[in-house]
This record gives sequence, structure tokens and C-alpha cells, in this order.
Amino acid sequence: MRSTVGAFLLLSLLAVVGCVPDPMLVKDVPKQVDRWVAEEEYSKALRLLDRVISDNPQDASLQEQRKEILRLAAMYEQSVLREGRRLTQMGQWQEADELYARGLQKLPDSEGIAKAQAAFVARRAEHVRSLRTEVLINKGNWLARELPLQNQILTARPDDDRAKKSLKQAELEVEVTSTGLYLCGQRALDSRNNKLAVQCLALAEQLTPTTSVKDALARAEKEQLKKKAKTWRARRKKQEQFEADKARRLVDAYEDAYRADDLITARNALAELKTVEPKSDKVEQLELELEDAIGERVKRGMEESRRLYSQGKIQQALDNWRDLSKLDPENEDIKSHIARAERVLAKLRELSEKQPAAQALPVE
Repeated sequence: MRSTVGAFLLLSLLAVVGCVPDPMLVKDVPKQVDRWVAEEEYSKALRLLDRVISDNPQDASLQEQRKEILRLAAMYEQSVLREGRRLTQMGQWQEADELYARGLQKLPDSEGIAKAQAAFVARRAEHVRSLRTEVLINKGNWLARELPLQNQILTARPDDDRAKKSLKQAELEVEVTSTGLYLCGQRALDSRNNKLAVQCLALAEQLTPTTSVKDALARAEKEQLKKKAKTWRARRKKQEQFEADKARRLVDAYEDAYRADDLITARNALAELKTVEPKSDKVEQLELELEDAIGERVKRGMEESRRLYSQGKIQQALDNWRDLSKLDPENEDIKSHIARAERVLAKLRELSEKQPAAQALPVE
């Protein structure tokens, strides 16, 4: 009797400490710890080691061993989390479920694995609900085509018992499926999934056009329109904000270039700004400002170029006129000066090429 009671107390103790035996009952604690670590039973190894450490708090080797086990346990936890995400993304639900269960068996105190498992269970449940909804919709579409065909068969053969039985079965399935579709629409409305609500309720109305189904469908369609309008307004507001930010950047780019006397860059920034805000008063003011600046630059440049040309510095004058043409490409006066300077330079090159040949002729 005493031996029975003793055995019972020993089993109770093992249960209390999580199936970790008392160090006094284990012949070789280090080997048992190493064995559990090799089997990735980190929780068991840590509990046994902690009981040994409590009796030997000054043993540095035990503390180092404990740190190493904690490091391995953390690595194992991360590997479970990574593999669990990968399996879930690949749709390997059973493998992921077994992985999380095995991870919590080895690390029952892991908050990370517990949270990942809870998220996995919720995601799997949502996936299954989605599949069942798809099955329901497919069945509704099938019945919407099946029922008229069964009616046609019975119309052609009113005395056909098989046709009567098939029609009755189809009608029962329509009733059950339509109810399921109606409930699907209501749940979708409650969760603000208006697209699914309209899909389910429209099919339910096609199968059994009752007042309650029609009212629910009208509500779903109204909510869907409201959501579309809200989405459109949000998208429009975002676009307007984007355009306002872009316009602000272009104004800054224009003003920086204008202050640096880089009128071509300023003009390019202003041209792009005009596409963003074509009717802006600010753009009109900047256009007038830039037009005056370009006019003044062209006027000074024309005077300088004519002076260079008159001094025989034709290439420098031509370079100036070409730069001015970039500022004012429609200026016919600049185009005329460029053409004339190019003709003169071409003629000078021609004469220069002929002159050495003339100098090589023998003197009579």
C-alpha cells in the first residue's frame, strides 16, 4: 500500500513540474540535458537545469549552459515562425498547423509561437469561410441554370415520375441555397463587404425573389454606391494633394532657377507647372515675369553679338546668337543673324582651304 502511495506522489510531482524529473532521480543530469537539447526539447532541458542551478547557484558552467540553451531556443522559435509563414503563404495548412503544435509542445511558454498560431488559426478559418462561400455561389449559379431545364423536361413529359422527382429535389436545393445566399449577403453587409453582399443577394433574388431578399439587395447596392463614391472622393483628394505638392516643388524650382539667372531651366519648370495648374493666376504672373526677363536678356545679347560681329569675332557672335535662340526660339531676327554668320564662316573656311593651294602655284 505504501509503495502505491509513493508511486502516486512521484507521478504527481512529475506532473507539477511539467514532466521534468527531480535532479536527484536522474543519474546523469548533463547527459539528460544534452539529450533534450538534441531533441529540441528546450523547455524540459531548461526546467531541469534551473532546478540544478537552484542547488548550485555559483556554478558558472551551469549558467553558461543555460545561456546557450536559451540561444538555441530563440533560434528554434524564429525558425518555427519563418517556416510557419512560408507554409501558410503556400497554402500548406496542415503542415503549418502541425508545425505550430510541435513548436508549442517544445516551447510551451513561447508567446511568439502562441500568437503566430492564433493568427494562423484565424487566417485558416477565414480561408475556409471564403471557400465555402465560393462553393455556395457556384451552387447558386448552377441551380439558376438547372431549375429552368428541369421545368422544361417536366413540361415535355408531365407524366414522367423521374422528372417530377428531379424537379422537386432541385426546388428543395434552391430553397436551401437561396437561404444560404441571403445569410451570406447579410454577413457581408455587416462586415462592409458590399461587393460580396451584392453578389450573394443578387443570386438569391434570382433563385427566390422574395421581398426580404429584394430589400436586402437594394440596401447592399446602395451601400456599394456609397462606398464607390467615398473611394472616388478619397482618390480625388489624394490626387489633388499630389498635384498641389508637385506645383509647390515646381514653383520652388522656378524661383531658384530665376534667381540664379538660369532662364532656360526656369522656363522648363514653368512649362511643367502650367500643365499642373493651367488656370492659375500665379502661373500667369510668373509667365509675365519670365517673359520680361527673357526679353531683356535677348536685347542685351543682341547688342553684344552685333558688337562682336562688327569686330570680326564672328564665331563668338554666332555662339551668342545660338544661346539666345534657345531662350527665344521663335525670334526671326536671331534666326536671320545665325544664318548670316554661318554663311560668312562657311565662306571664310572655303577661302582658307583654297589659299594654301594658291600659294603652292609656281611663280611665272
